[in-house]
Amino acid sequence: ASLQRSKPRVRALRTSYARTVMHRRVTAEALTRCARASSLRASPLRIMSLLPSATEIVGGLGLEQSLVGVSHECDLAPTAERLDALLEGGLERVTTSDIDPHATPQGEIDRLVKAALKEGGPGALYGVDGAAVARAAPTVLLTQTLCGVCAPSTDAVAAVCAASELEPTVVNLEPNDLAD
Repeated sequence: ASLQRSKPRVRALRTSYARTVMHRRVTAEALTRCARASSLRASPLRIMSLLPSATEIVGGLGLEQSLVGVSHECDLAPTAERLDALLEGGLERVTTSDIDPHATPQGEIDRLVKAALKEGGPGALYGVDGAAVARAAPTVLLTQTLCGVCAPSTDAVAAVCAASELEPTVVNLEPNDLAD
């Protein structure tokens, strides 16, 4: 019986690992294209990540020195110690949230998330610090539009970039099929 219960868990872990590998491959390819374009423009690669997983991928690819901004939830790049060093060196935190997942019980988080989505729609959970984005001046912005609970809304990010007169290459990390 124990073996039968563990099979779905193993299958879920394999599926999760496969998604992570595919996600990293897609991100690596997108960042490589951006790096090439950046070198053609003779401007440095300046990466802003609005997703913790994208920040980890940037660190895993050895590009953490190109990070200029991360979300308030990013805690690894590729390690917590490395991210702390980057933050001390001027890396910007560019998003905010009124919900502290470390101090709020799960039931309360669920209630707050549902209320925020009902009031403000997808992306209503996060604020984007326009001044921090302007200071960071990204040339590449890593985000996603698949889930309104996972990152700031695309509209909020676009508005902040427009207000700052920034035109970064936006890379939406959202696989649509297994090839992605």
